[in-house]
Amino acid sequence: MSIEFFVYGTMAVYSLLSQFLANEELSKSQIGILMSILPITSLYANHLNFEIASTIGRVNWLKKVILFAGILFWGLFLFEEFYLKLIFM
Repeated sequence: MSIEFFVYGTMAVYSLLSQFLANEELSKSQIGILMSILPITSLYANHLNFEIASTIGRVNWLKKVILFAGILFWGLFLFEEFYLKLIFM
């Protein structure tokens, strides 16, 4: 699999996520909170990713992260309450 697929797919999903959350009838402040989680966590996730990948191995770590993120992301679509969406974000 190509890593570019995941990069461009993530950008496409992220750009449409606010519209999906607006259709779920969340308030603008709730949408702002949910949309701000990804950039904030990316500040810390980069350092953590390189530290863990250097000990486990890059390919195995990348497979596990992609699988875990994909499973968690479905929580946004399965639940309607804001707090459950916040947990799965």
